[in-house]
Amino acid sequence: SGAADCGQMDQMYASVVAESANDLEKLGSIMKLYRRLNCTESEVYFAAAEHAHKLHPTAESAAGCAQMCLKKGDVAGAAEYYKQALTLVESDEDKSDYLYRLANVYHQQENYKECVAHAQQALDIDPEYGRCYLLIGLSYHKGNKVSDDAVLDRARFWVACDMYAKAKQVDASCASDANKLIAEARQYFPSKEDIFFHRDLNEGAPYRVGGWINRTTVCRSKAE
Repeated sequence: SGAADCGQMDQMYASVVAESANDLEKLGSIMKLYRRLNCTESEVYFAAAEHAHKLHPTAESAAGCAQMCLKKGDVAGAAEYYKQALTLVESDEDKSDYLYRLANVYHQQENYKECVAHAQQALDIDPEYGRCYLLIGLSYHKGNKVSDDAVLDRARFWVACDMYAKAKQVDASCASDANKLIAEARQYFPSKEDIFFHRDLNEGAPYRVGGWINRTTVCRSKAE
């Protein structure tokens, strides 16, 4: 009926999944039902995905196992399952989604370079995937230094804001999160005085951020 909550679903299907560990068709039907009711964080759903993956690995079963790993705090295991999902995926829509999820895992591991690379691959498939731009911006925001010069290192926050702005431009649902992140990142912009006295900077002029970011942005000062 669609009225059952996830807890009720688990009561109904926990024993069915346990008894159907070798029945791929039934496991697939149960997983489909859990997805339809948005209960994919359930332990029963995870169990069905794990059984199904052992019988016949698919992108969906691999992704279910990845979610299970994340819930248990096994970030490295989640990354491996998402990599499997990407080798098995059939549609571009699903591929962009799994790339985004893998990028998120790399972000949790503080591997910001790989996070950006995989989020960008997702954007190559779906240029309007706003959450990918947010994730790239967060990686620049929180990631490794781009310069030993304290002022030049703050250029990271210019490109982070560029990504946040792009996110809300392509996907209005990202606007609230993007605006909050922009306000936070702007606090780390260099001051007008920092820019005025720095020989490599000119407010309003293009600036190439080097290091692992390697993007062109615009030099900006924070509001005084």
